Amino acid sequence: MTNTTNPMEARKWFALREPINWAICIGAFVPIYFLTMIILGWILATVLCIAVIYFVFFFVLEKRAIGIECSCGKYVLTNTPWICGVCGHTNRLVDDFPFVGRCQNPDCRAEPKAYECHHCENLIFLTRDRQRTGFARCANYSTKSDSIKKRDSHQELVTDKNESIERKTLDVQETELDIQLKHKKAILNPRPQPKLKLATKTPRQEIEEFMKRSVGNEDMAEEYRAKIREEFKDDAVECEKRLRLVDEWMRSRL
Repeated sequence: MTNTTNPMEARKWFALREPINWAICIGAFVPIYFLTMIILGWILATVLCIAVIYFVFFFVLEKRAIGIECSCGKYVLTNTPWICGVCGHTNRLVDDFPFVGRCQNPDCRAEPKAYECHHCENLIFLTRDRQRTGFARCANYSTKSDSIKKRDSHQELVTDKNESIERKTLDVQETELDIQLKHKKAILNPRPQPKLKLATKTPRQEIEEFMKRSVGNEDMAEEYRAKIREEFKDDAVECEKRLRLVDEWMRSRL
């Protein structure tokens, strides 16, 4: 891995990777070739050195990723599959098209100006203009861990429950206020009571009732008179007195 602690230099390192790799291979080829030529001869030495250099160049040096240190203190390797922030294409040929290079989409070929760290979600700026739009982001990374997702799910459940309780509490309060308002309106604006219709009687009905009442009173008075005469037959004064009271009662009933 080729390391660099400054993200601004990552693109330069990627551009210089191939010339540096050739320089390493050529520098290693010469001494190895002369040593093996002495032992194996020039034909075998040539074949062996070419095979070794080919393997080292294409399968080792060209596969090296550049390490970028984020402000959170963690490393981000440039061979991370990434999504272009311009066209949305998922770049998986990261050895040739890392996020410090260009998008592999032939219709895009955009160079990301920043990368969203898959550790802290902060932007790692790759150029001096510090552009915050069109940045690259990791293609196979869930921005939240399982524990954080569980906490978020629990928090969402608690929030939903609290909102449900608040809605029900408001409904109860609204119902109570409606009842109180209805009661106060009934006091301030009482409903008119229906008028009772008095039954009217014809003169015939009135005189018949009067006669029934009078005849009944007369019969009752006559019974009392008979009782008084029987009870006070030996006391004429008291008998007369009580008979006058019955007469007064009769007159008051007329």
